[in-house]
Amino acid sequence: MKNHWSEYWSQGYITSFGEAFKMNYQGEIKFLWQGFSRTLDKHSKVLDVGTGNGAVIELIQAVSEHECVGIDLAKINNEVTKQINGHFISHVSAEKMPFKNEEFDAVISQFALEYSDVDLSLSETHRILKPEGKLHLVCHHKSSIIVKPNRQILEAGYAVKEHVLADLKGLVNVLMNNEPTSLYIEKIEKFISSFQSLEKVSLEATNFPAFYRFIIKNKNIDFDEAYKLFESELELLLLRLNELKKAAENTEKLLQKIRITQLFSEIAFKEIRDESNNLIAVVISAEK
Repeated sequence: MKNHWSEYWSQGYITSFGEAFKMNYQGEIKFLWQGFSRTLDKHSKVLDVGTGNGAVIELIQAVSEHECVGIDLAKINNEVTKQINGHFISHVSAEKMPFKNEEFDAVISQFALEYSDVDLSLSETHRILKPEGKLHLVCHHKSSIIVKPNRQILEAGYAVKEHVLADLKGLVNVLMNNEPTSLYIEKIEKFISSFQSLEKVSLEATNFPAFYRFIIKNKNIDFDEAYKLFESELELLLLRLNELKKAAENTEKLLQKIRITQLFSEIAFKEIRDESNNLIAVVISAEK
């Protein structure tokens, strides 16, 4: 996971949703973190696990003066985080954190801890929390409006890879050699038309139809190089969405571990929903 997230954060995004949130999280997520920040004592020491480029710390510090530390397995973009009141450390895993026992008043995480080995990361979290320290997590859920459409895109991506990628490569080869294209075009068009209206949205999100239209309309390009770029981007998409799917499934395991390990008390679970009552994520909170 580390390498492709390093590339992502290097592009300067503040959140994990790219162009969808050009500034920072708004709405329910913003209110949740700023509300949690106000429950902490002034100048509390807070660790953000899987901080990315520091979005959650930025939200918290807008209403507080805590001592915030952000860690991430990926490389953090210092050009972004230097504008945020916090200390940021790259290439640190949730399973093995370089901090003293009972160092933090709170450990927080958004869309991150569920990607880890939860047995190890929960043990580490417990170790570095002070007595009565707070654990506050925002996690993906398999039924959320974030995960459900991405699962459908993942299925469409696998369909492309398994059923039509070879035909796309064949089309590229005949285009390079100025040979007839009708056989491959017929196969690809049949594949695209097999998707129903809702499925077509997921297929478009793989960029396969757009790439197919691009190479048909543009004759003066390096077809082989263009195909290699599309193929690598498809593999990256499948990797990222597979991680998301597994993380969402891991959230239930994470909650169960918190409940049965007896490391934490005051355990609470709630849903975050938007104004249309769509499930965005779930919140897990506890105390040491």
